[in-house]
Order: sequence, then C-alpha cells, then structure tokens
Amino acid sequence: MSRAEILEKLKEIAVKMDNRFADSVSDISEEKELLKDLGFSSMQMLFLAVMLEETFHIKLGRIEYLQLATVGDVIDLVESRTSGSQAEPEASS
Repeated sequence: MSRAEILEKLKEIAVKMDNRFADSVSDISEEKELLKDLGFSSMQMLFLAVMLEETFHIKLGRIEYLQLATVGDVIDLVESRTSGSQAEPEASS
C-alpha cells in the first residue's frame, strides 16, 4: 500500500472519528500534527489506535500510539507494520 493510499484511509478514519473533519479533509497532510494542528484529544488518539489496528490489521503496543506526533508518523508506522505482511510466503505442509 502506498503512502498516498494510507493517507486516504487516514482521512476516512478522521471523518469517522469526528465529523468536523468532513469539510477540511483535504487539508490533512503528512506534515500536520495530530494534537496541535488537527486538535486530536487523548481519547481520539486512543480511538485512532483502535481504528488503525482494525483498518490495517496491525497490532500496536500499549503506549505506541502516544508517540505519534504527525500524520506522517502514522503513515510511517502503518508502512513499517504492513510492508512485510503481503510478501511473506505461506507455510507449506
């Protein structure tokens, strides 16, 4: 999955989290800070972690989501967790 595809999924997640993003979803870019620029609350950060796990089929550590500062950080995390999952060969019996 490309960075642009991940960003589009993140925009969808943002709108699901808070409808106020529906009008400004085009303003969400990799440079935006989750807390400062987008105004995420601590509860929204937790919800983001849950949505990331569900959407991208990844598992985050207990406080790993708290280390995410920007949208780019989220994309980097998703890329690092999903990059090898599609390339792994199936185990043969």
